[in-house]
Amino acid sequence: MQVIRVKCNDVELKLHQVCVSAHPINRVWPGCQRDPKQAESACFVEFEQSAPATLEIEFAEEPPANLEIRPFSLGLKPERTGTRTVRLRLTNPAKFALAPPDGHHALHVFADEPLNYTVQPDDLYFGPGEHDAGVIMPTPGQTVVIDSGAVVYGMIFCYKADDVRVLGHGILDSSRLKCPKEAVAGEPGGELLAVCQSLGFGFPELYVGGQVVVWGSRNFTMRGVTMVDSPSWAVCVRNGCEGVTLEDLKIVGQWRYNSDGIDLCASSRAVIRNCFIRTFDDCLILRAPWLPGETSQMAVEDILVEKCVLWCDWGMAMKVWCGEMPCRIRKCRFQDIDVIRITHYAIFVTTKYGSEDSLVEDISWENIRLDTDNFYSAPLLQTSDAMTFPERPNPHEPYAIVLDHGPLGHDIGNQGVREATDLSGYHLRYRNLRFTNLRCVGRQLPICLAPDELLTIEGISLQNVAYNRLETCGNIHGLTVK
Repeated sequence: MQVIRVKCNDVELKLHQVCVSAHPINRVWPGCQRDPKQAESACFVEFEQSAPATLEIEFAEEPPANLEIRPFSLGLKPERTGTRTVRLRLTNPAKFALAPPDGHHALHVFADEPLNYTVQPDDLYFGPGEHDAGVIMPTPGQTVVIDSGAVVYGMIFCYKADDVRVLGHGILDSSRLKCPKEAVAGEPGGELLAVCQSLGFGFPELYVGGQVVVWGSRNFTMRGVTMVDSPSWAVCVRNGCEGVTLEDLKIVGQWRYNSDGIDLCASSRAVIRNCFIRTFDDCLILRAPWLPGETSQMAVEDILVEKCVLWCDWGMAMKVWCGEMPCRIRKCRFQDIDVIRITHYAIFVTTKYGSEDSLVEDISWENIRLDTDNFYSAPLLQTSDAMTFPERPNPHEPYAIVLDHGPLGHDIGNQGVREATDLSGYHLRYRNLRFTNLRCVGRQLPICLAPDELLTIEGISLQNVAYNRLETCGNIHGLTVK
């Protein structure tokens, strides 16, 4: 399926080509980037919508008859108007994907609410056209504007700078940057590495150098921008940030290793709202202190995630993650979320490495909609270059919800764990987790709750939650199913 033209109310839109992951194949970092053969072409259009709109979409050849628009909750259906054309009518702004049921070569449509902002003299302004910006480091109180029609090649590093804003309906494209693991300072793609070395950072601090890094900052706001081709986590909020708002972001064209969507790490009082996130790796993570410079005093709390659309090509759609430091993840809400593609789990609460005091409590998921498929390809964990994704993959069943813990011990880098021989000091607790109105549009998926002698799970509520089976392999204190 190749889209060649999109019009909105008879006005042709700019059609942006991107790469996305073609199949669920991954591996532990082998010292080089993913093979581009593991990616495929996709595209997106973006426009502001203030009144009902009609989209005309033209294909290079006759498209499949069973084209879908996800999320299904929008109730949109393409209307065939010719051999190679379809029409859509949009009453309100929306973010969605048009593709065959297998999801390949999708068209992503981002109909945005108008963003009304008057540029100020002190703003860092990027107007229509291409800009090779490298590493953008805003100063406290500064506003970065990536205006409609702008394509900014680079990344944003908000380092200990309060009251920074990033606004606009332009594109932040990080395709010219390299993952810190493969970058060389002074060479093309190594710009972030050079900046961090000038700050005195060693390699561990650079582990997650993605498109937007917010480090130890207050009152950071990012709104409206489309983000393409991150070398690592697309948005990384870390090291005790407070008062963060991420709204109306579009994260797409992510296919490289570890290309998560939004990782909110050791930070509090944050809102993530009305975002479309399609990533190769995990879409949304609330991550306990783990990164260099983070401490157990940096709780993850008072977080609201709402009205987002998630497409996960490899890992987890929504993840709550505890690491090796004692931690608190609490008072967090996920509500009104559409998960339109799933690979492993839609919702995942877990602990890796572990500590003597890891607590996840008072977390709720409400009004979660899973657009499920009749067939899922089994994910393949690659162990050599010779391994390729099979033409006829084995079937696979994702999970709607999983609560468990992983290997416990010490982080030795590159996703390795030196497993502990004495587990008596580990005390992991998940309590007061509420799941309300979770439904599957299509086949239902299983739920797994897995406490053991190291992990206590208590106060779990499943109310109006769809599933085909409920797996439990331990004693759960206070499980309520309605």
